Amino acid sequence: ASPFRTGVDVANFDAASRSFGFAATAVLYRQLTGDHTYDAFGVQQRNFALGANAWGMSLVVGAGETYPYCPHHQAANITGSPNGGNRILYGAVINGPNGADNFEDLGEMPDGAIPCSRDFEAFDGRGSRFMDDYSSWPSSEPAIDFTSTALLAFGISR
Repeated sequence: ASPFRTGVDVANFDAASRSFGFAATAVLYRQLTGDHTYDAFGVQQRNFALGANAWGMSLVVGAGETYPYCPHHQAANITGSPNGGNRILYGAVINGPNGADNFEDLGEMPDGAIPCSRDFEAFDGRGSRFMDDYSSWPSSEPAIDFTSTALLAFGISR
């Protein structure tokens, strides 16, 4: 039902890691069975996470032309260059779009944090939202499990 043909619910947590998980599963299925039935599906899931989505945003820091500049990450925030391409987390995978209600009370910026935000609200819909903003843990927080799933998907793809 998704206009971007993604297998994930963009109004729920873990859009990026689930997309990369589906991409990896499609490759593993082909390798195990020799059946190419799910190849196109796997490619669509990978492409969604790399920017073929409503926001045009790659969910991998540094991948593509439009990627997360304002991850919800303390060390990256104080050592990076907000709104100019945060280089410290290249390769990190963020959560991605999430349910709009998760963004209602993000709280205050911590003392010493450098404000960093890019507006993608015009592309929100279907109960989902995406924010490239330091305070936006529901969409822009990187995680090891998100990144490791992407590494698996890229590592086994041919």
